[in-house]
Amino acid sequence: PPTKERFEVFAQRWLKDYAAATVRPTTLASYEMILHKHLIPELGLIPLTQLSPKRIQQYFSKKLESSLSSTTTRHHGMLLHRVLGTAVTEGVLAQNPADRVEMPRNRERTFCCGAGGARMWMEEKRGRPINQERVREAAATGAETLAVACPFCTVMLDDGVRETGANLQVFDLATLLHEAVERQRNVRLSDT
Repeated sequence: PPTKERFEVFAQRWLKDYAAATVRPTTLASYEMILHKHLIPELGLIPLTQLSPKRIQQYFSKKLESSLSSTTTRHHGMLLHRVLGTAVTEGVLAQNPADRVEMPRNRERTFCCGAGGARMWMEEKRGRPINQERVREAAATGAETLAVACPFCTVMLDDGVRETGANLQVFDLATLLHEAVERQRNVRLSDT
């Protein structure tokens, strides 16, 4: 039966039962601050089984539009992903809703990596380089994979990952599709 346990209750239990036993006291204090000041006030009353990628997306969009930096928001995403990952491990959730969160600027409001505007061959003189900013936005979602469908994006975002030290892997969408088809083909072959 689905649980009605709210995010707030689960997160508090996660802090006590998991985080306190596995992280340093300074890290635990940071987790407590992020949960109590940001995540719980926004998501705390939502039952875990009703916490959707859309609601998480709204949280990140709101935080990125506020005064929080993309780096700080990324820490929120990593923590939320970790807490919800434990809910999956415990069988409370079938899958982690944070796995399916998109960057705030997507679809019609997307944000190019910059190479379509020839940024690949330019030195940025003001502000942050576009590719690094886009990588920061991707990392803020808690994602581990950044799928792209443009050869410029592959190069630019791969450079952005290397330059920012983000924990992301950049893959061309065609490569991911090919690998999925090959896995399925191998499964079928092993079944015969």
